[in-house]
Amino acid sequence: MLLQPLPSLFKAYLFDDVSDIADHIQSTDAYSHPTRLNVYRFGYAARLRDVLAADYAILYQLIGHDAFEVIANHYIAAHPSQHPSLRFAGKDFANYIQQEPLVQQSPILAELARLEWAFVDAFDAEDSPAIAPEVIHTIPAENWPDVHFEFHPSVIFLPLSWNAVDLWTSIKEEGRTIPFEQLPAPAACIVWRQDLAVQYRLLSPSETAFFVQAQQGATFATLCETLLEWYTPEETVNQAAQFIMQWVHAGLIRAILY
Repeated sequence: MLLQPLPSLFKAYLFDDVSDIADHIQSTDAYSHPTRLNVYRFGYAARLRDVLAADYAILYQLIGHDAFEVIANHYIAAHPSQHPSLRFAGKDFANYIQQEPLVQQSPILAELARLEWAFVDAFDAEDSPAIAPEVIHTIPAENWPDVHFEFHPSVIFLPLSWNAVDLWTSIKEEGRTIPFEQLPAPAACIVWRQDLAVQYRLLSPSETAFFVQAQQGATFATLCETLLEWYTPEETVNQAAQFIMQWVHAGLIRAILY
């Protein structure tokens, strides 16, 4: 038999597919060929669980080793890793776990997982310089109505229905859990990388609406109109400018276009 098909047979064996790889593995005096193969099968799954536990460290800490391992095993079976890098092994985990009974009982767990994966994505996002605050002052006044913004590649917007951010912060910084609470109204946070540190911040309702429109490419004039739900016409321009300067200082904006 040619050597070339063996890697495919071995991969199929690792993923519990039908494979006759065992026919090509020799036993030794110490170990039979099934035992030798199982070292890789069980070791591969264990390595993937370790990666998931690291990427979703707060979720792991919250639900415990045994519960996390059960969910991780289900996920690994349903979503075999298709990328050479383990960096992407958990990319579908936050969405997948919504069907797990434990998560269906506590939907905040899926929201917590999405937050943790946002941290992973933000940290590994494309490197790109953010604009300096001085750039704002170089834009001619007559061009401001047409100004729109290009966000840094690491910026991620996360809708929230639960107190997942407060829960993550409490476990991460204080080592304690807090009661799960559904928010009285939909909320949102943003996650991004500034220099080499991942940042996150909750948004007010007005900034949420403003941010969503800005991320979709709305002009400054349209963004100001968005704020009329919360501010008077006289207040909207100043409030819009405050939001934008806050974003610029935080490194969220990489280009201003007009």
